Amino acid sequence: MRLLAGVDHRDKTLLLGCAALVTILIPLLALFSPAHNDEDLTPSSYSTAPHGAKAAFELLRQSGYQVERQSDSLAQIEDRVDEHTTVVFADPFLANVNASREAVKALLAKGARIVVTGYAGGLLAPGNTVEAHRFPQSECDADANGFGPLAGSGTVRMTPSGRWKQSNPLHHVAYTCLGDAVAVTYKAGKGTVIWWAGALPLENSGLQQADNLVFFLNSIGPPATTHVFWDESLHGDSPSLLSYTRGTPLHLIGWQLVLVVTLLLWSYARRSGPLRPDPVVPRTTQIEFVHSLGSLYQAAGANQVAVSGAYQHFRQQLEQRFAIPAHRPAEALGGALSQHFGTGGEQLLKTLVACEQAMGTENLPAKTALERVQALHDCDGFIHRQMRHI
Repeated sequence: MRLLAGVDHRDKTLLLGCAALVTILIPLLALFSPAHNDEDLTPSSYSTAPHGAKAAFELLRQSGYQVERQSDSLAQIEDRVDEHTTVVFADPFLANVNASREAVKALLAKGARIVVTGYAGGLLAPGNTVEAHRFPQSECDADANGFGPLAGSGTVRMTPSGRWKQSNPLHHVAYTCLGDAVAVTYKAGKGTVIWWAGALPLENSGLQQADNLVFFLNSIGPPATTHVFWDESLHGDSPSLLSYTRGTPLHLIGWQLVLVVTLLLWSYARRSGPLRPDPVVPRTTQIEFVHSLGSLYQAAGANQVAVSGAYQHFRQQLEQRFAIPAHRPAEALGGALSQHFGTGGEQLLKTLVACEQAMGTENLPAKTALERVQALHDCDGFIHRQMRHI
């Protein structure tokens, strides 16, 4: 609190109120903010979500494999592929499959091994007999079929999105699930095709289930001689600088900037238009002026001043209308008043004399001052009536 010792009370209240508001909002935002989006089903090597495959990619790197991501056109790696190369296509997007089949054939012609997963991945493989699974996204424990490095991986947990029709005797079925082929391997060109019905064995959430890790490594090949390309080009989301802003509040900053620019344009437009003077509104009405002036007299105790003001105004009216000098004492006006007003001049004379006496009285009672001013008002009315008869 010593830091706020020299701060104004109102500013201090504002600062403390803001601090209290922030203290309340922080736990509320932490409690009610949306959780991390785990609904993305793409097994991308960049993703740490349950269905992502970053753990598998990093595992290969730490296990001694020469592994790199492939985010550009497949034609760019064709010259780098040989019989010691494995290319991973983890659940590619179906819309990208047709345009990439010839490139995959070229990789197989170079002797590469390709690992493709899911229904869309099976369509990439030449000579495939894949079809959509009748029970998609239903997990099962796949059973080994026959012998071989792939079939000897143990119990494999799989989520099939497609199945392989066993119509070609050259296609070796390594695993089955509920009678359907879910892991198939066969030769194509100089290379080898390994197809999984689903990507669960290489996903972050499935890599540790059952013997999925063994199955995954047996599909990739030996670490000492295998060069792995993990394809991301068919996922359609090659990472860019903008992609790293996803999930951050940068979009909120953008909306704030739009609001600020809108306010600036609005304020500039208003000041750039024709300028008109503001209407002049009188500060007070006549009756408010009278009340204010009366309050000043009352506060100063100057009741005789009020009488003096009314008296001087009345004398000026007499001088302007009847040439009765305003500087002469009231007692010397008897003849002039009788000449102009007849018998009414006597009453005017009495009123003027009484007013002069009141003007010289200190601490004049308010009641007496009011009576003198009212008498002058009555005399003014009398004069106006007399002038109408002239």
